[in-house]
Amino acid sequence: MKKYELVVLVQWRLSQDEIDATLERVTGQLPDGAILETDVIGKKNMMYDFGGVTANNVMYIVSYYLELDPAAIAPIKKKFSFLDNIERYFFYAMDDNQPFYKMDELEKELKDIREDEEEWEDDASSDEIEIEA
Repeated sequence: MKKYELVVLVQWRLSQDEIDATLERVTGQLPDGAILETDVIGKKNMMYDFGGVTANNVMYIVSYYLELDPAAIAPIKKKFSFLDNIERYFFYAMDDNQPFYKMDELEKELKDIREDEEEWEDDASSDEIEIEA
């Protein structure tokens, strides 16, 4: 068994019920007990348009932390190809000791780092240095 992260990008224009039904079909393709954790990231702007459609750059994103037999990946991918409303999906193989990061935790950590940097810049700018000629 190996650890994976599965990231699923669902069309955001769907109703929440349609999104939930799509995600149920996704999880229904996975073996029982394969999902260790789930991170519902929600609607996010992407860097580019999907499917050659202008302004199709917002997706509903969900990330799953999985434990699967590596041989199970190919059949799952094949099943995913028949699911409607999914723009993209990605499987990432993870090391056994690699943590599964959740988006809200990463955003909080980034916010804390930015606040620390701002405080440091404020402190640095308030220090005056006198130079004698």
